[in-house]
Amino acid sequence: MGCGASSASPPPAQSASPRPTPAPQDPSTRPPASEPTKDPPAAPLPQSTPASASQPPPIPASDSPPAAAAPPAAPPDPPAASAASATPPAPPPTSPPAAAPPTSPSPPPPAAPPAAARDASPPPPRPVRAGELSSTAFHQMMVFRVNGGGEEAVVQAVREETSGKMAALTGLLHAQLFTSSEGLVLHCVFNGEAARAAAAAQLSGWLGAMRETHGLSKPSTFAGRAVWSFVGIDAMREEDGVAHCRVVTLPLRAAALGEVLQFIRGAHVASVLPGIDGLMGVVLVKMSDELLATVSMYSSSAAADAALDVFSTLLEPMLAHVASPPQPYMGALRWHTGSFTRAPSLYAIGALTPKEGAVDDIVGAVRAQQGLLATQREGLLSLQLLRHGAQLLAVAGWRAAHDAAAAAAEFAGVMEAVAPHLLRPPEEQRRASSFWRCTGPASSRAVAFMRLSSSPCEPTALAQMLVGLRGAQGRAQAAAGLVWLELLLLDQAEASQLYVMELYVSEQAAEEGAPILMQLVTEAAPEGLITGALSTIAGTVVFSY
Repeated sequence: MGCGASSASPPPAQSASPRPTPAPQDPSTRPPASEPTKDPPAAPLPQSTPASASQPPPIPASDSPPAAAAPPAAPPDPPAASAASATPPAPPPTSPPAAAPPTSPSPPPPAAPPAAARDASPPPPRPVRAGELSSTAFHQMMVFRVNGGGEEAVVQAVREETSGKMAALTGLLHAQLFTSSEGLVLHCVFNGEAARAAAAAQLSGWLGAMRETHGLSKPSTFAGRAVWSFVGIDAMREEDGVAHCRVVTLPLRAAALGEVLQFIRGAHVASVLPGIDGLMGVVLVKMSDELLATVSMYSSSAAADAALDVFSTLLEPMLAHVASPPQPYMGALRWHTGSFTRAPSLYAIGALTPKEGAVDDIVGAVRAQQGLLATQREGLLSLQLLRHGAQLLAVAGWRAAHDAAAAAAEFAGVMEAVAPHLLRPPEEQRRASSFWRCTGPASSRAVAFMRLSSSPCEPTALAQMLVGLRGAQGRAQAAAGLVWLELLLLDQAEASQLYVMELYVSEQAAEEGAPILMQLVTEAAPEGLITGALSTIAGTVVFSY
């Protein structure tokens, strides 16, 4: 999307004084014992203006995108103080979020609608992003033994013969093959159970051919829906950095599922996981009310081994609910396709200046282009339109800069549909790289309000800030209506900008949560990072993709 100029004069900016970085927590922690079972720039963003202003302040254009931010010490279920508040209060004590009810696999999709009704049908589901796994992603794990020990030949065949076919499967978000003492493990993540069912025949055919050629055993298969996830800081900096995987099946006692989910989703787990070095991500998969599986990914086998004691202590309260010894499958990653993070690394931010009374027309025009947007779902991971006074702010989240560049023609088509409703042509977008994010306790499907704050900053201090943010995931749970908190960097030679992006379920949730998150961010910011006044744009999300 583009951005347009505006003539409104902003009020004085709020100021935020960074506080000294708190010492990061260093939890000492061990996973449950693992005995086997079988199968199973430019200028800053404008300051906030009253909602009654005829036009909010502009976002200056940038002729060329900034280099991607790369702060050291951080590499794959978005956004700080209220625009009207000056000094944020201290955050209340962190408390665990309420346990969400267990999810169950969704029924098969209905038959395809008649041709006449297809134009009115919703577009294909957009890809899963970090923090959304509980509502969409469906996991399938297959464990094979290779007769005669020919695992290397199987890995080579997957890389050379099957890789391209699997990457082309509709609805396949991520797949990885890793070795374990139990054999080869193929872990696939689909965009819903229906996508997994649709791909079953092709997947079975490819694997059947490999069984005949390479002597694979019939696989032990288990599958289910993701009900909780965590994406580590390292994964956000290095998408292809996973080197070691561990899958553990957890048989549960009857009626224990609710208590287990409440514990896993609590603030204590959220506060400990960011401190585990090399942890790229963890997903909890529900295969039935009495069987769960954890899928964890690490940057190295050494990191995986070092995390054993941490997980053992952390998960000790769950042992009372485990019916029999867990079954582990763990080993080196040998092949993968797709990205398990599904989280943007680059945001394109632009202002649109509608003609008087044309906001609804613009939203309608964008909605009508959802089919076109869906063609970019591998690269375009999110798109929000924020209504701020008489102006719209478009925030598009891209998997990577090359995805945004590749989709330029498609977005030109979207802008052609929007152009008749604009007061002036859009200008160049601002592009900012993500360097830290955490998910809140609220559902990502309920996004209704966004805050986007910015300040001049000194990017060389970001590495120190990341250390101060290690315990922030747990503290963010105190903002009950928070969906997503994300920090971005627009890094240019003449001026660097720090952006704080927050997504909430309502305006009231933003008013309650913003002071908590501003306290969190300013405490983590080392002295000298924030070099100017903080300015904020806030408004209702009128479109979300």
